[in-house]
Amino acid sequence: MFSFTRQDRVLLLLLLITTALSAEGSHKTLVRVTNSLDGGADLTLHCKSKDDDLGVHLLHFNGSFQFRFWPNFWGTTKFGCSMEWGGKVHWFDIYRQNRDTDRCGNDYCLWIIKDSGPFLWFRPFYWGTSQFFCFFKWQDTHARSEWFDIYIDRRDKDRCTVCQWIIQAPGPCTLNQETNKFDICFPWNP
Repeated sequence: MFSFTRQDRVLLLLLLITTALSAEGSHKTLVRVTNSLDGGADLTLHCKSKDDDLGVHLLHFNGSFQFRFWPNFWGTTKFGCSMEWGGKVHWFDIYRQNRDTDRCGNDYCLWIIKDSGPFLWFRPFYWGTSQFFCFFKWQDTHARSEWFDIYIDRRDKDRCTVCQWIIQAPGPCTLNQETNKFDICFPWNP
């Protein structure tokens, strides 16, 4: 039978203290949802996970609701929200740990709700290494798929604070702030 020596007990105590302090220093994840619906419409929001119901909240135009939580050890934390406006109900997983851990820098997820759907707002990384890509698949007669780096820090950080894109078969085009047209176009990634 194994018995603990004094050194084993001290080592175990130090391990417990170190673990507790490291958990104390980590951050909760913050999710904020902001109403940016066209025409200033109100948004009724009801968010919940399998363990927590965050209640129903009425968000007036530009109003926000936010909540904080500790993501679980297994990487399966998920919060979904029903969103109602204009007599229609929409559902969106506002936080999925396996999807959002790397996308929400500094444990901060900011979603902007527009008529066309939820948009994730992000802060570029301090070191200028932010890069996001999107994958597109067409269901036309020549079923094909394309991908594109939708945000590259060195290309986009000074060009747009809200980067808007129009996706076309030849390639994506972004809004030109000077002409107010989608006339800055790029080829698909090879």
